[in-house]
Formats: sequence, structure tokens, C-alpha cells
Amino acid sequence: MFAFVIFDLDGTLVDTIDDIHESLNCTLKHFEFPLLKKEMTKSYVGDGMRKLVERAVGEANFTSEIETHFRKIYSENIINKTKLFDGIPELLKELRNKQINAVVISNKSLALTEKIIKYFHMDKIINDWYGGDSLKTKKPSPEPVLKALEKYKIEKKHAIMIGDNHTDILAGSAAGIKTCFCSYGYGTIGSSKPDYYADTPKELTKIILS
Repeated sequence: MFAFVIFDLDGTLVDTIDDIHESLNCTLKHFEFPLLKKEMTKSYVGDGMRKLVERAVGEANFTSEIETHFRKIYSENIINKTKLFDGIPELLKELRNKQINAVVISNKSLALTEKIIKYFHMDKIINDWYGGDSLKTKKPSPEPVLKALEKYKIEKKHAIMIGDNHTDILAGSAAGIKTCFCSYGYGTIGSSKPDYYADTPKELTKIILS
């Protein structure tokens, strides 16, 4: 059983894609860019908002004005359709019952990360959370993972990084801890090599507690 669990947020604990997709298309429409299908938006998520917008409009067309507009629209609509994945409430309850410490490391801003965590009352179970702007670097850098391990004085062998994107797996691996890829999310595994795979939150619970 792992004593310390590090979760990604989007695509791992919460299904945020509808709000992200609709906010992005609202932005694209405002600036007269072609709208995206949801599957394309999914493929762009995972490296922070700047990269998301840059991929949506093309690097040559990207401006800070477009990014700022998207951030405003999304922050105003962040919990319209966002929901916990089926099985996540039960998983979090198990962590609380087993007194397993957990933190969230997301590449979205700290403010938005906190807003989602508190809206779903995950702050009652999640000990701490980091956004993409909390430290000098974000995932796939191991910095936020190492920071969390240091803060809670956790031996690496007792920790696991869990996420649905290659950035999560790369960050965990670079920090020297076990990793688990969540295939039920919408990220991509890329060339990363996770130690575990979870097709559902129920499978994820078994991995954490085994």
C-alpha cells in the first residue's frame, strides 16, 4: 500500500473537458478561428492553458490577448459541467479511512485548481495542491513532485504519481517514484513508461491499496 499519493486533476480526479472545450470554442469564435471538435480539444489538454490555446490557434497566430480571453471565459464557466469521475468519491473515502496522505499537482493555475478542489469538497481529504504557476517549473518537470515529497518528508518508495498524461508519468519517473497511467482520462501516454495502468478509478483504488 502506498502511503503518499500524488494526483493529477483534469482527466484523473475530475472530468473537466466539457467546460474546457466550450470555453475554448467560445474564444475561437470570438477571434474568428475555426471551432474544434471535442476529441481535438482533448488531445491539446495537459500542458497548461498557454499551450492549449497555442495549439488551438496555431503557434504563429498565438497572442497573449487570446490566452487572456480564454482564461477569463474558462474561469467564469469552470464548474458548469465539470464532475468527478465515477468511482472517485469512493476512492477518496478509502484514502481518508486508511489515513493515506494525498496531494494534487496540476498544470492549470493554482487559483483554478483550488476552485475545483474546494467546489467538490476534496479539500477535506486532499492535504495540499500545486498549480502550474506554484513553482518555477511544472510537469513534466519533477520539481513539484519533489517539493511535495520534501514538504511531507516522504520516502520515495512509499509514493506514487497518478495521472492521465505523459507529463504526469514523466514528472513522477524523473522524481524517482512509482507512476500510474489512467487510461479513462483524455491524455496521451506518449513515450512515458508508467509502472501501473488503471482503466477505471476502481482499478486505481486497488493499485493504491495493494
